[in-house]
Amino acid sequence: MKAQGKESTFDYDFDPVPDINQAQLAFGGVVIYTVENQKIMLNILGSIGISPIYVADVRITYQFNRTNNEFLVEQIDVKPIEK
Repeated sequence: MKAQGKESTFDYDFDPVPDINQAQLAFGGVVIYTVENQKIMLNILGSIGISPIYVADVRITYQFNRTNNEFLVEQIDVKPIEK
């Protein structure tokens, strides 16, 4: 996965989903929004497979831009979920 120019890899010493050929992460199974210090924090989990098996924790921070009168992405952090 690549976010803000930083590439994250998910390496396991086993095949987390041996019967599924999935080349991309799926998102939407778990979506959590919080507000902290006038910033919106979004936490989404990336999954593979039908079960699903979560392999990535993605945290996105939005900060309000007064010039554009909108929230803009300030930071994206990606962390592998260890099994």
